[in-house]
Amino acid sequence: MKYFVIFLTLVSVGIMLTMPSSYAQYGGPMIPSAMISESHPQLSPLWQQKFGTAWHEIVCNPRLSLVQKYDGSPACVKEQTISKLVERGWAAESETKKTLEIHG
Repeated sequence: MKYFVIFLTLVSVGIMLTMPSSYAQYGGPMIPSAMISESHPQLSPLWQQKFGTAWHEIVCNPRLSLVQKYDGSPACVKEQTISKLVERGWAAESETKKTLEIHG
């Protein structure tokens, strides 16, 4: 029993010593590394919005248009699909008239 208490004490001290470095504060926004790569050079429109990018400054990949979804969030879609998305209620009709086409 004595050795078990010593073992638990050592484990507790070890955890307390490693905690500050494990949970250190990071000053900038936490961007998942999977979102940034050569094939996806910018963040998704939703992530751009979450990081405070203004609606008119959200950037889509080439050949995609920015639309507002039914819930107000931004999305990048192909120009050909906008009318179908509006019909299905997925994209807001008023915002599709203001789509921004981004050319690479």
